[in-house]
Amino acid sequence: MSVNFPYKPINNSNISSLSIEPALDHVWSLINNKAVPQANADCAELNRKFPHSTDAWYASSFLAFQLKDISKAILLINKAIALEPQNVQWQLHKAQSLLLFGDIKSTQALIATLISNAPFNQCKLDDKQSLDPSVVDNFAEVALILNKVGNFELSEFYYQQAINLVTGSSKQRKAQLFFNLATVQRYLGKIDDAEVSLTAAIELNPYDYEAYLLRSSLKKQTNEKNHVNELEQVLNTGIEPVSYTHLRAHETVLDL
Repeated sequence: MSVNFPYKPINNSNISSLSIEPALDHVWSLINNKAVPQANADCAELNRKFPHSTDAWYASSFLAFQLKDISKAILLINKAIALEPQNVQWQLHKAQSLLLFGDIKSTQALIATLISNAPFNQCKLDDKQSLDPSVVDNFAEVALILNKVGNFELSEFYYQQAINLVTGSSKQRKAQLFFNLATVQRYLGKIDDAEVSLTAAIELNPYDYEAYLLRSSLKKQTNEKNHVNELEQVLNTGIEPVSYTHLRAHETVLDL
């Protein structure tokens, strides 16, 4: 699986003479291009040269995460957290690492601390235009992690918060969040709510067959009440493959 990062490749493989930003660009380019041996070596050099850069420690932790060396990923992200303890992205990356490591209790404790101390619940819903898009990602990622650790009620809450914060132009993103919300509501037995959420997802993305199929599976279909006409319409229009399990790009494990 390929993940694209917002960094430009650098031909020079020697980072010893580079400043922090070009050096970061370089190592992210190596990771994105699956140049694992060089990425490992240059991440180590990056951390040696810039020990106070949280971005550098995160890059190294991310690479370890991709290589499924989760113990190392946790050790490295702890370096970033020690330098910048209030950074939500570092905390969420650690939570994902702990989750993959199988440490559910530590994941639960970290997320509980994060949502009680970080400014998650202080966003102004009436000030969406100036809202940092990463806030929506943070809400959605917290919801996903809560879902994975079995806290479905709180997962539902944070998916709803993320949906409330999405601007009107981000239809695909909002459809994705409604779909994920519906899967949690279905598990909670809130079938009517799940149907409403899936209908909202379909209205935002009418070509997503997964949302149609999930909605049709919620309740027994009858001759009088069913979704046959809509399913036939989407089949005639065309099917687009969509995956709605939300992960940040930086948390998607590459085939390295």
